[in-house]
Amino acid sequence: MADASSLIDLGGGTYQVESGYLQDNYLAIYLIVADGKAAVFDTAHPGSRSRLEAALKELDLAPEAVEYVFVSHLHLDHSGGAGHYAKMLPRARFICNQRAAAHLADPSRVIEAAREIYRESFDSLYGQVLPVPADRIESAEAGATFQLGNRSLEVLAPAGHSFHQICLLDRQADCCHTADAFGHLPELPGAARTMRIISAPSHFAPEKWRDCVQTIAGLGAARISLAHCGLLEQDELPQRAEEVLAELDAFVGFARQSRQSEDCLPELSRLIRARWLSSLWPAGDAPDQCPSIDGDLNLATLGLALWQQKHMPD
Repeated sequence: MADASSLIDLGGGTYQVESGYLQDNYLAIYLIVADGKAAVFDTAHPGSRSRLEAALKELDLAPEAVEYVFVSHLHLDHSGGAGHYAKMLPRARFICNQRAAAHLADPSRVIEAAREIYRESFDSLYGQVLPVPADRIESAEAGATFQLGNRSLEVLAPAGHSFHQICLLDRQADCCHTADAFGHLPELPGAARTMRIISAPSHFAPEKWRDCVQTIAGLGAARISLAHCGLLEQDELPQRAEEVLAELDAFVGFARQSRQSEDCLPELSRLIRARWLSSLWPAGDAPDQCPSIDGDLNLATLGLALWQQKHMPD
């Protein structure tokens, strides 16, 4: 049996699997089940393999029942487990954005870039990142559909958080799986529930992200899933979309505010951290340590600095 906190039945043949990345309730994988067959959306980090394996056993699904693995984008908390999943799921085809396909087959450049960011923490976070066999990778453009039993799964490919991301629209379940394309809403101890964004290097594009959020909110789906973390119901999407758009505006403002600094990184980090702490813990009672905040802050700071230096309009 999977740990009780690792597998959540969301109804309609959709399941959430807790990946175990950094802390509980921080990063999810999604399982879609129809007619005894399954699809996986996202592969999290390599250490998530055992959690997915346990979830399949709990659902009485053999590894051979998994026909598709949809990899949302190349950031290693979403793609790092792909090669391990390929070993576990012998029949699965790995579906990704066409920009991501070559890097799933040879993740060396993704690993190199992540090592520059995470440095000494890389091995504890990601361990060994394995390639996916090239003959099992299929790139998909927006509008591509994949049949899973009686369900039709449609690929969307909005940019913003990443240029190599895909989302997945499951019309039968009336759910759109968005990974990081909409934003983050992790459940942090004692924190308010409010949307955040991660301006990760090197594809942060605020205007494209704004369009992406509005597109997803306008799909009319009854709910959308977030990798970080859980479901948003249709009636709360307008509020959550406004929170993301406000965060985008704030980040652009931070980039402009710190543009003349000799060293913008400390200033950007200070501004982002202050915004997050005040919005998540408005009473000022933030914990002394929060691993996900610290990791996200480093990533967001580096990504925003890169956008400021190379892509921010004058």
